[in-house]
Amino acid sequence: MASVGLAVVPNAWDRPLLLGTEGLANMSSNPDPACYRLLPPAEFHTLVVPFQMEGDTCEVPGGLPPPYQAAMDEKQKRIQNWQRTVLSFLVSREQKRQFQELVEVKFHEWLLATGHRQELDSLIPPTMASLKDSNGPAVDTSRVHDAKHIRTGQSPMP
Repeated sequence: MASVGLAVVPNAWDRPLLLGTEGLANMSSNPDPACYRLLPPAEFHTLVVPFQMEGDTCEVPGGLPPPYQAAMDEKQKRIQNWQRTVLSFLVSREQKRQFQELVEVKFHEWLLATGHRQELDSLIPPTMASLKDSNGPAVDTSRVHDAKHIRTGQSPMP
């Protein structure tokens, strides 16, 4: 941030600049609380970008505000506790494999039931076959309930 002349102090994350048709709105004389709201810390989620970049671009400039950091820490603690609980019940390798399969099957069922499967499918680059037939879906969903497809996320070889 310093290399481009942007300071992280003072940290004014909770005091947005409000721009209107006449320029910058004066919050002290006419605050309009209906035009924005701060996201409650419980609703805050981090975004993970699945690639690496040079530098410290992974960091939030100035860090997360304390209430949001506390919410993130609490979520992480709950996840770790859940993982420990699950692992304490899964003793054998076979139990772990069965549990993983069950979770994957239920996840895929949830994806289909909620329509999120379409969102994920839209992230798949179109294939040459789908470019020829632009009226159909980009992927073959006829085998979506196939056990191998559910387990690996890939269609079995014909």
